[in-house]
Amino acid sequence: MHLTLDCRTSPSRPRGSRRNPKARRGNVTAKNDSGRMRGGIRRPRGPHGTWSFVINLGPRPSQRCDQCGHREWLRRVRLTACPKCGGSLRDTTERRQQVSGGFPTKIAALKARTEALHDLGLGVPVVHENITVGKWLTEEWLPSLELSGLRATTLDGYRRSVRLHLAVGAFGRIPLQRLSREHIIAHHIWLRDQGARGNSARPLAANTMVHIHATLHRALRDAVRVNLLARNPASDIELPKAGNEARGAKVNAWRDAELAAFLAATADDRLHALWHVLAMTGMRRGEALALRWDDIDLERGRVSISKSRVRLEGRIIETTTKTDRARVVQIDPGTVAVLRALAKAQLDELADCPQALEERLVFTGQSGSTLLPPSVSALFAKSVAKAALPKLSLHGLRHTHASLLLQAGVPAKVVQERLGHRSITITMDIYSHVTPGMDGDAALVFGRLVASAADASLAS
Repeated sequence: MHLTLDCRTSPSRPRGSRRNPKARRGNVTAKNDSGRMRGGIRRPRGPHGTWSFVINLGPRPSQRCDQCGHREWLRRVRLTACPKCGGSLRDTTERRQQVSGGFPTKIAALKARTEALHDLGLGVPVVHENITVGKWLTEEWLPSLELSGLRATTLDGYRRSVRLHLAVGAFGRIPLQRLSREHIIAHHIWLRDQGARGNSARPLAANTMVHIHATLHRALRDAVRVNLLARNPASDIELPKAGNEARGAKVNAWRDAELAAFLAATADDRLHALWHVLAMTGMRRGEALALRWDDIDLERGRVSISKSRVRLEGRIIETTTKTDRARVVQIDPGTVAVLRALAKAQLDELADCPQALEERLVFTGQSGSTLLPPSVSALFAKSVAKAALPKLSLHGLRHTHASLLLQAGVPAKVVQERLGHRSITITMDIYSHVTPGMDGDAALVFGRLVASAADASLAS
């Protein structure tokens, strides 16, 4: 018996498909073209294609549209609707890949992939996001801060810096992951020389520049935390020193005789009690306007300061103190007497205003109306001019309080607690102009101490 083997074709492989790649290519995709990618390297597609590589980043949180299937990788801000079709989104966890292309040779793509894997192991972000500086600041960073518990005034300051100075012009259009230290320095120079509104604007003050940079630094720091940046390009950039108050230059304050003359000249003013309390406690304007009678213990001579009233976007809001910490300040008998007289007069004045009496604010306008912080400062300036005293801002009463206490030899730690500064360093930086006199007094005291010890030694 003879067996005949037909080797021309195989039953499992149709004629014409044995070694003909064109016959099987058809509509090629990354999933069905196994021959197009080996070891994470993709071959060029078409005559003008380039080599590329793929990195698996593992499971990542995302949002998937139920209607069109669009996917958005989750970063800081959770979307409420699909950006493509407006459909509802559901949370998913999906495998993410990063594709990078444009390499002329396979060796170049392989080398770049090796470096990217090394960076990934070090925690350096390798995911390329198509997001500009302006988009990051306005659409992702600022919305995320609304849930962070920041003080309303702090958040408003961030919004102003972004709207007026950062998400503007060419700087706002720079891709976030290409932002460099040189870009930031160039933008600071532009702001310093031209402001945020072009050549007609006057240059920005050093204080404003510091605040703008602090806003940008925090925004980029948060971008590092969510792996959009490997490092913060706003770090280690020197700026002009901030204003006088923050850098220890002499602040404007009255002498003790001038303060006494002002309080005497305004004894009949409707807001005399407010001026008196500000001068005798050193509290901030907003803290005084937020005081309620429940915060004051006239029997023990104590005032509890835990809130502040500020004007924000055309309305008055009540928030925490500047340092988010409450404090208790002792008051002298004279201030207790002033507050007792105010309480009695207020009961008579607001007898027909039950709502104002119920709110129990210590300082109010006519008929229990709310005092606006800017209006209070303007009224104080008029009172100073009427008293023919050296010009002083309302905040200058706070400086006067601190300066006079330090000159009288009150420990700086006590002054810090009364003012509500976060640290004693801030107190000493602001009022460093007082310390030379204190240093001279300390030298005399120490000299007398040593001389007395020497005399006692000789006598024995």
